[in-house]
Amino acid sequence: MGRSHLRAGALLSLSLYAAASAQALDPALHIGQYGHDVWTSQNGLPGEAVYQILRSPDGYLWLRTSAGLVRFDGVRFVRVEPAVAGRTIDEPVKAICLGADGDLLVRSISRTLVYRKGTFSDYRPPAPLPDGDTRVLFESRAHQVLIGSDDFLYVIPDNGVPRLIQQHTGWINGLLEDRKGAVWVADAGGLMVYEEGRLSTLSGNMSNSTVLVQDRDHLWVGALNGLFLMERRNPWLQPVAPQVIQGEVNALLQDHDGNLWAGTTAAGLVRLAAGVASSFTAADRLSDDKVLSLYEDLEGSLWVGTAAGLDRFRQTKLTTFTRQDGLPADQTNLAVETRDGSVYVLCPGGGLARIKNGVVTALTAKDGMPELYGNGLLESQDGSLWLGNVGLTRYWHGKFTQYDGGRLAHHFVSAIGEDDEGLIVATDETMAFRFRNGVLRPFTVRGQMTPLSTPGNYTFTIYRDSSGTLWFGTVKGLFKFAKGEPPDGAWQQQAGFPVTSISEDRRGSLWLGGRTPGLVRFDLRNGRVTHYTKKDGLFDYYTTRALPDLDGNLWIGTADGIYMAPRRDLDDFRDGRVSAVRAVHYDTADGMKTSEASNPGAQPAGCRTRDGKLWFTT
Repeated sequence: MGRSHLRAGALLSLSLYAAASAQALDPALHIGQYGHDVWTSQNGLPGEAVYQILRSPDGYLWLRTSAGLVRFDGVRFVRVEPAVAGRTIDEPVKAICLGADGDLLVRSISRTLVYRKGTFSDYRPPAPLPDGDTRVLFESRAHQVLIGSDDFLYVIPDNGVPRLIQQHTGWINGLLEDRKGAVWVADAGGLMVYEEGRLSTLSGNMSNSTVLVQDRDHLWVGALNGLFLMERRNPWLQPVAPQVIQGEVNALLQDHDGNLWAGTTAAGLVRLAAGVASSFTAADRLSDDKVLSLYEDLEGSLWVGTAAGLDRFRQTKLTTFTRQDGLPADQTNLAVETRDGSVYVLCPGGGLARIKNGVVTALTAKDGMPELYGNGLLESQDGSLWLGNVGLTRYWHGKFTQYDGGRLAHHFVSAIGEDDEGLIVATDETMAFRFRNGVLRPFTVRGQMTPLSTPGNYTFTIYRDSSGTLWFGTVKGLFKFAKGEPPDGAWQQQAGFPVTSISEDRRGSLWLGGRTPGLVRFDLRNGRVTHYTKKDGLFDYYTTRALPDLDGNLWIGTADGIYMAPRRDLDDFRDGRVSAVRAVHYDTADGMKTSEASNPGAQPAGCRTRDGKLWFTT
């Protein structure tokens, strides 16, 4: 089976599919909802700490780590010892930067090198610094090469001999050129500006600056004591997000959507988007709380170097919602959309979650929810939300009501449905009922008894299709109740396997999952059944939920992850034009927190919302 070039995001609890292509990191998402990859010395990264991250014009990612200079092609890390004219430079790499022409520049103890088309050469004639240890390498747009040291600032002219600009600067941590060609210097004494051969100290309200980033109207300054902002016309520095960033800032980056990212020593990775600061730390699976370097690649992914490894955050087709985003628990097994555009999700043991416009609201025992487990979730025509458990729970106008009298007192509700005659409830008595005014009565259709009106058949799911036909997925197979058809002929013998999930593609087919390998298609026009399994290009796992996207492609949740099967392939296989279906498989290797979808018997295990998103529980 093919693997998509767009690596998928994960589903610890609940995921959505967005049809838009992945580019920049969506600021509306929590940092933990991005795809997240980690490399450390345990899985191939040479060294531990990643001090700098850059990309050369030939597409390689270059890292300066505790092991030296490292090249990464996205798959394999290679430690590089620069060589000029066939001779290895037997000196440690002290700093790297991108030069004025976009090439990679490398500074060792005595050499300033340039990397072009796979080859290193001297960019300036070799010469060591008269004093001090190299900390920062920088080239201005005018091709002036500067070196910041532990107590000096040097310029490296064309003859290669370092020329002292100023001594007693303290540690120089960062250099930045503004739009007018002035170079700003972040050092232990605060801020300095190097312009037209002169270095001047900027007065202000801080010292010990570490890193600089500039946008059109502001200068962002990282320091030992937090993040600061300087307005274009006001040199006085204002603290930014002190409640989140209270210590050292080691790296700053403004992505191409204008969001600011800060790498800190104590608070991990911090994002400032629309004035709101959020963080991602080792407790959230960052490789280390101490972030040393940041880089945004051409695809919009964010690379993060820490004291213990390399992290990458990327936009994915799948977005995760977990307790970190407000769910009352991470496990989920039921999901429906209501008419106001909300998605309600049952989190067993935690309660219900209402998700609307990306905002999660938890409904728990504190809000009056009488039972935190259940099966069957449905919005009825009057706007009530119904949840099955031992009894029946109704959520209406912000209030929970529990119906647990009579037969409901001792029986578990397995499925809930509704037709024009009212609410339908199936229980572990292995029969179906009409529910009216808190009382269960035998299930009838137009006053007639049905094969499900007496004990002997357990119902997993009840589905009403777009034509109003009612379908029951049961342990004995598929049952159909349609207008004008006698209810005693409801059993569809061609789909006689235990049916646990039913969905409709609005193109003339039902898609059935159940206790049979793979996926089953049921043609609404003639009842024809097509079975897709692993030998046909899909899988032999039980289907938890199958949902069509807006283009008719089918997305299928299983215990082995999510599969996407193109509509054309599914049609061509049914009609005998091809012998196999091409499928794209998304699993933990693609960033999912777990590949296992929720229990196939817990329905509805997902839904497609009116905006085209697909939601799967796991």
